[in-house]
Amino acid sequence: MPRFSRVLFVFALILFVSPLFSQAIPVTAGRIVKIAEPVKTICWNHDDSLFALGEADAIIVRDARSLGVLHRLSFPQGMNLRFSRERGSSRESYSDMVLGVSSENVAIWSLPQEATNVRTDFSYLLSFGDGQEVVCAAFSRDSDLIAVAFSDGSVRLYWRLRATQKLSAPMKLEGRARNVHSLAFSPDSPASLVAAASSDGLIYIWDTMSYALLNKIDTFRGMRTPVVFSADSKGVYGCKEENVVSLMSLDGTVLRQVRARSTVSQFTVTPDDKTLIVLTDDGRLEFYAMEDGRFLGYIPPFNDSQLISFAFSSDYLQVLTGHRDGSVYKLRVADVFRKPDAPVSERQDKGVDVVVPGQGHSGGAGTGERSAADSTGGNGGSSGQGAANNGGSSAAPYSQMPPSFDFHSSLRQRFSAFNIGASAIMLDKKSNYYQFGTAAEFGWYTTMFTAPVYEGLGARFAMAFPADNYPTTYRTLDGSARIGPPALFFGELFIPVGVEVPVGTYVSLFSEVAFEAKVSWLMKPKVTASKQGFSLGGRIRTGVIISKVAVILGAEYDSMWGLIPELSVTANFKLKNKGKGGKK
Repeated sequence: MPRFSRVLFVFALILFVSPLFSQAIPVTAGRIVKIAEPVKTICWNHDDSLFALGEADAIIVRDARSLGVLHRLSFPQGMNLRFSRERGSSRESYSDMVLGVSSENVAIWSLPQEATNVRTDFSYLLSFGDGQEVVCAAFSRDSDLIAVAFSDGSVRLYWRLRATQKLSAPMKLEGRARNVHSLAFSPDSPASLVAAASSDGLIYIWDTMSYALLNKIDTFRGMRTPVVFSADSKGVYGCKEENVVSLMSLDGTVLRQVRARSTVSQFTVTPDDKTLIVLTDDGRLEFYAMEDGRFLGYIPPFNDSQLISFAFSSDYLQVLTGHRDGSVYKLRVADVFRKPDAPVSERQDKGVDVVVPGQGHSGGAGTGERSAADSTGGNGGSSGQGAANNGGSSAAPYSQMPPSFDFHSSLRQRFSAFNIGASAIMLDKKSNYYQFGTAAEFGWYTTMFTAPVYEGLGARFAMAFPADNYPTTYRTLDGSARIGPPALFFGELFIPVGVEVPVGTYVSLFSEVAFEAKVSWLMKPKVTASKQGFSLGGRIRTGVIISKVAVILGAEYDSMWGLIPELSVTANFKLKNKGKGGKK
């Protein structure tokens, strides 16, 4: 084996092994750890001391300062959660109430005064045996009323009987509201109205005492934005266009409206009705003055994964953001807020706190770990009403802070992708009389079935050029002209198996082996061609992916042509992604 080929092979072997032992790249902007699934729902409690995340089989309640796990509420397949705005008094046995919603039932927990880092069963459970699925639910401000929407279009009210600590029989509201995705009670106490937003473009409003349907207000069809009451309970907010949020009276008259810079995915309004905050389809939280529609500024995305849930504290000084890849951020608004024309340029390290300590699924034991930024204070909190639930938007192609990298969670990524690229190959000219060649390849890869290992299928076509020492000279039949030696052509199919390890927001290392079957032939166009020769071989490759471009170093051994080092550049495109990264 030539010396160059031996050196290249050893270098490729080192690169192949290195991703398996790579460590997390430290990110000074604060640490962030992913849970095992998208953060579909997130909220704060009434007095800003707790926050909760919904996971696959539990609701995890954490202390807003220490970030330690206080309660673990068993609740499989939860799709929404809310804290009650009420907090138990010193004479009562509970501190907070939590409402959990799944497709089969609604559960209510009265959290003990003392922290219990154990799984807690629900205090009340609304189960429905009539075959209808729960769509969404909501608390009234004083927690005495619970509204539940069902898949058949019905909405029912339940009264919480404080004396007996039980729930009343359900009261059906008049009419049906199909495709409901959001419910809200008016903020007065006791709540006099309840509203439902549906994806058919209607906002339904009922009287909670008579159960009568008071009005249907037309809004923009097909959107899944929430319904929000004004502070005086005399109006509701909704989207009249895909980028317009309107304050409407209960009879549907538009009182004020704000035109956002792009499509609105979710929105919330401050309790004084002065500021509208929208999540746009480019992944930003934008602030607008409700009085005149003036654009006040924005919070840029802090993760390149889709933002699907957010919740502001009750004083709107902090915000929790949850992303499709399981990432959670706790941001202090003053540190990350940008003025209208301010570019996203530098990182602001003080703006991000650790929210979910530990690794992987946060259903495990809480550590109570804190970041350096959190030690300076900031108590967090929220009314629990401003959180966006489903929908969301794609994040912008830039990020003010790269998300932290967790080695173990990155190995659980699931993706499918394809690549197309070109290679330069080097043959051993002493034995084969062919030295330099080029190749084009196309491949498909996936980890959907065997994460963290990916496998796939690819095809490659290559052509190698004769070396100067090619031993035979050909001439035309009449001997008048010389014909150059034929080129060497390869056609092959290969099956790659490997592992990819993200080490940054846009950077991944990977290594793979591939098994291949190859057909080779010699050909001089319009003159001559040899019979095809069949051979088997294998290849080892390793490289780096930067954004959508991969640079690859590899070595192939073929039963007919021996060792063939190669250098490749490919373009990579994701087909499906559950988490970060992509494949070559």
